[in-house]
Amino acid sequence: MKLESIQDLGAFVKESRLKYQLTQAQVAYATKVERSVINRLEKGKIDGVHLNTVFKIIKGLNSSLIIHTSER
Repeated sequence: MKLESIQDLGAFVKESRLKYQLTQAQVAYATKVERSVINRLEKGKIDGVHLNTVFKIIKGLNSSLIIHTSER
């Protein structure tokens, strides 16, 4: 999946969570991240959310984040 914005990232997290039939609370427990952080991320509001936390959530959803450089 190609993510081009914070909102895309939030949508990806929510879609992945629902695919595995998990609640935000279950993801929070598994990743040791507060549920409110997961909620904010899903809404595309990541002020104050560390990148390391985003990686923990993505890994907890059995996914990974890969960054590609664009050829210009």
